[in-house]
Amino acid sequence: MLGKMIKHEFKASGRLLIPLFLIVIVMTPVLSLLNKLASNIGNESLVGKILSGLSMGSFVLMIIGASVAAFIYIMVRFYKTIATSEAYLTFCLPVNSHQVVLSKLVVAIVWQLATIIIAVGSVYSMLIITGTIEPGEVYNFLDKMIIFAGGGSGTLLGYLIKISIIIFISMITSTLSWFLAVCLGQMSKENRALMSIAMYMGIYMASQIVYTIVLLPFIFANASDINFGEAKALNLDMNTNIPTGILLTVGIVNVVLAIVYYIVSTRTLTKKTNVK
Repeated sequence: MLGKMIKHEFKASGRLLIPLFLIVIVMTPVLSLLNKLASNIGNESLVGKILSGLSMGSFVLMIIGASVAAFIYIMVRFYKTIATSEAYLTFCLPVNSHQVVLSKLVVAIVWQLATIIIAVGSVYSMLIITGTIEPGEVYNFLDKMIIFAGGGSGTLLGYLIKISIIIFISMITSTLSWFLAVCLGQMSKENRALMSIAMYMGIYMASQIVYTIVLLPFIFANASDINFGEAKALNLDMNTNIPTGILLTVGIVNVVLAIVYYIVSTRTLTKKTNVK
């Protein structure tokens, strides 16, 4: 039944997201060629400035708009299928709360990954088509940034894998935090949307406090006092391999939070299925 629910979620959400992604994929080379044409005409000319501003502005708005729209749609769909009249269809199926949350989580993560891949691919395509950078320059740039950030002596691929894993875990945690907010918000008889948003803000603030407390030791462990008369300031040692420890810690915290969010969400759905 879990597989059928995932398939249904993909079909339902794909009706909007697939056309949205196709628009981005098609318009990226069009806007890139328009920007290249503006460069050939010359940015000093009025026509060149108009074409350049139009193409770049449209491209930026398209990428940001598509990314935000996809994220909002995923979150709104979960709310609609859990806390509105559509919830009747969800809970009339022979499924438990774990299957409901897992099916929607899997679909949400897949669409978010697709959004990131398309956004990054579009930006990369724009830079290549316009001749702003060469493929080899991207590798060198990332390699220098990793060394500057204290990425250690590992390879570029290894560091990118670590970053990707952290991003993936963070996506799961972030998605589950909204799921939890909606599950807690539906316990209210009225104004469930506002209650869900309030719950999400509370969960977000609480998680930020947790991150701050956990990461403070890394900050003070790699800092030394600098005296400016009677004042003191923290001098962070940027030559130490801080990011590796931070990435590991953030990853562990995210996993713990994701587990907590998931357990509370499923139990809330099981004990309080209050649809309207």
